[in-house]
Amino acid sequence: MDLAVSYIYDAYIGVIFGIGNGTFNNTDYYVTGSYPAYMILTDLDNNNKMDLVTVNNLDDTLTILVNNGDGSFTTSTLDSIGDYLTALTSADFNNDNKTDLAVVNAGDNSITVLLGNGDATFQPGIPYSLGHYGLDIIAADFNNDNKIDLATVNDLVAGDDIDYTASVAFGIGNGSFTNGIDYVIGESSKWLISYDFNSDHNQDVALIAQDSNDIIVLLGNGNASFQPPLNNTVGTYPVHVLSADFNNDTKQDLLVVNQ
Repeated sequence: MDLAVSYIYDAYIGVIFGIGNGTFNNTDYYVTGSYPAYMILTDLDNNNKMDLVTVNNLDDTLTILVNNGDGSFTTSTLDSIGDYLTALTSADFNNDNKTDLAVVNAGDNSITVLLGNGDATFQPGIPYSLGHYGLDIIAADFNNDNKIDLATVNDLVAGDDIDYTASVAFGIGNGSFTNGIDYVIGESSKWLISYDFNSDHNQDVALIAQDSNDIIVLLGNGNASFQPPLNNTVGTYPVHVLSADFNNDTKQDLLVVNQ
């Protein structure tokens, strides 16, 4: 297992190679756009090798790092996407077995969908109005129609740390989406993940509530609606959340990073 680390103030990422015994070897560095504040791992060219994409806040670009299969990456840049990019996710939005991207543009309260060509290049972006200042985004099937939907966490008044929502835009299956449905969260919320946390075969959502030091879980009903929020107290000022089965009981757990 290897690691990829973003150095946001220096505008590059480092790829650190695992030896296989819990230790790591040398680090290779790759230049990105300005302030690479968000990064995902995905296969952009259908070769079963994991590629990297960074969101670069200060110059509104994406850096694409295509895995060459020998431990090296080839970089390229996507620009003219939106205004103040904050997050992205990947999935196959139009059912052509090619990886697509969805990018949050907080500066103009929108999402840009980039349909993939299957070779780590993309068609021109398709904008969708979000109506809010988007902070994070995930892709999952929230209404069990076998089409990928998008969920975002939003600040209704940018920077006020009070009025937050989660929004779900439902996929049509051809790369387009319906208008989002808002679910009021109320407090400062960031970082979304999705999984079936209660084993009912419906996708749920977990997000961070920084002001109250909570993880909020929204259990999905499988029909585009969610149950009332469940608050779980964690450490002081949580900044990131991950999900996996850490104790091998076949139940999904959460790992929270606190600042």
